[in-house]
Amino acid sequence: MDRFFKKASSSEAAQAKEEVELMQQKVKTMGDVVAALESQLNEEKSKYTQLTSKTTQWKEKVKALTEADRSRIAQLEAELSVFQAAQEANGGVVTPEVQAAIHDALQSASANNASATAGYKETISSLKNTVATKDAQIEELQQELETVKAVYLETQVRFAEEVQSATEHHETEMNEMRIQLASLKEMETLKVRLQEQREEIASLENHSHQQSHIVVVLQQELDTATGHNKDLEQQLQSLRESLSTLEQKQSVWKEKVMQMKAKDNDTIKQLETELAQSRESSVARQQPITVSSDAVVGHSGAGASPTDASMRHAEHSDSSSQPQDQLQQLQIQLDEERLTHRQFEEKLDTWKQKAKQIRFQDAQTITELQNQCDHLQQQLTAQRQQQPSSGGPALNPVTEFVESPLGSRVNLQLVNVQNELNAAQHSRDEMEEELRKHAGE
Repeated sequence: MDRFFKKASSSEAAQAKEEVELMQQKVKTMGDVVAALESQLNEEKSKYTQLTSKTTQWKEKVKALTEADRSRIAQLEAELSVFQAAQEANGGVVTPEVQAAIHDALQSASANNASATAGYKETISSLKNTVATKDAQIEELQQELETVKAVYLETQVRFAEEVQSATEHHETEMNEMRIQLASLKEMETLKVRLQEQREEIASLENHSHQQSHIVVVLQQELDTATGHNKDLEQQLQSLRESLSTLEQKQSVWKEKVMQMKAKDNDTIKQLETELAQSRESSVARQQPITVSSDAVVGHSGAGASPTDASMRHAEHSDSSSQPQDQLQQLQIQLDEERLTHRQFEEKLDTWKQKAKQIRFQDAQTITELQNQCDHLQQQLTAQRQQQPSSGGPALNPVTEFVESPLGSRVNLQLVNVQNELNAAQHSRDEMEEELRKHAGE
């Protein structure tokens, strides 16, 4: 488009337009200055008018006072003539009192006239000085006003010349542009292209509006996602805190379980020690029996039929209810589902309750076994006391005790106790392993 329109001409026209605007601003400023000076001149004129009126008033007052003084002088002259006439009437003799009165009256009149005249002279001189000062100020203001008027007229002339030159230049440029536009053959093509460009601009603006709308929607979604992310972070933080609390509870519970396990192991060792001591004491204190092993076995088998059968039945029932069966009944399939923190806490409480139940059952089992050991020791002591002091060949006490029904029951009870203790320890190990797995998950 630069080949159809001269860029230099447009720049010169813009520059001329700017200069015209600057000149208009200058003219406006000068007009404001002239208006301010005219207002000052009017103020000074009003002040001068006031001073003139005051001077006139003072002149009138001076005239009035002069006339009053003249009338007073005339009055005094009349009085003097009266006194002279009186003196002449008295034969030329004037008394001292009359002379003193006349002299005092003349002196007072002269003093009053002199003071009033001096005051009037001072007032008139000050008024003359003020009038001269104001006249000088008015003359200076008039000179400034003449200078401003000359500058204003010069500015007006220059502004008119510049406006005329700018108008002529603008007309010249417009004529050249009209000639160039008239000589263009591709005007229609340019119009079509201009219309296409306008349509493209409209489509781009529409696309821009769509993009801005999409950006707004995305920003809203981003804000929503940010808020949701903050909520998730808060939930994650709360879950982490609850997980740390659960881990602390789990560690405390593990310590308690280990302590209970250590106590149970100590109890088991103590019972085993007591059982071994009871065996040794029973073997050491038993007296030799002279009955043959076959007769003893037959006698023992015959004498223990009702009681031994009931004890075997009880032992069989006790051995059937081992902690392994209880552990199998209380086993929870934790690997089949993904536990949340709340479910994990509920499962942990369930495991704690079940561990307490198993511990209570183990304590009951230990108590029952201890009671059975005490009962067996009492039976052994009673049998030793009931045996005869003489007769038959002596048997080995250990062999007799082992082959006797009481020894078999003791051995069976020991085996059951050992199995139950092993099963309880195994169940506790499995529970601890399950807890470790879930804590790791």
